[in-house]
Amino acid sequence: MIDDSKFIYISFVSDTLGHVLTRCLSFSKDVYWIGADDISGPSVVHQGEKHSPAHFENYLPRPHYNVKKYDGVELDLKDDSTHERFKEIFEHSYKQKEWYKDFIDSGKYLVLPCHADPDIIEKIFPNCQIVRIQFDESNYDMMFNSAKKFTFNLINEVDDEEKFKKIYYNDKIKMLTNRNNLCKINLQMSNLYPELNEQEYKRICNELGITGNYKQASQFVLERFK
Repeated sequence: MIDDSKFIYISFVSDTLGHVLTRCLSFSKDVYWIGADDISGPSVVHQGEKHSPAHFENYLPRPHYNVKKYDGVELDLKDDSTHERFKEIFEHSYKQKEWYKDFIDSGKYLVLPCHADPDIIEKIFPNCQIVRIQFDESNYDMMFNSAKKFTFNLINEVDDEEKFKKIYYNDKIKMLTNRNNLCKINLQMSNLYPELNEQEYKRICNELGITGNYKQASQFVLERFK
């Protein structure tokens, strides 16, 4: 089986900068970066979205989907009895990836951003480490601005920005707040913008047992939000 102790999951609800944290941690010499994109650039573009390539390799569904098909097999990850089958499919798929051997040979960690809640991740990959991004009311405007740029399925449905903002604040914020839960390692999203908080960044790296690279990570954040 895949050594899940080499996985660092960034667990975050949408619009709370999980991809920013993924990139900041992936500047570490102890982390393997998936994809040919230049990690030092301000954006990695996939289908028009600034996402870490690793986001599309985690296979874990958003919690409100519950059921997801994997290679034609429908699994509900809320049901613990599906986890072994999920891990079989996950491992088989990973071993087909062109980067898999390099990742294993490197002995490094892999940072995987995903929207699954910590309890599901922990059950499936008990040896992994998880960082959960927290948010509060002071972050709502930043979350809204992120949604305007990247949450295409919402913005495309509403032509008027004020109407979209009303829907976002009244409905989506409420839904996201219900999932604002904690895990062992937590980070408040305000520490990720408009500048990277050096003390908090180093704390997270220390708790994860990886070497930080604040210089490159902070430069990336400045470029990302300028």
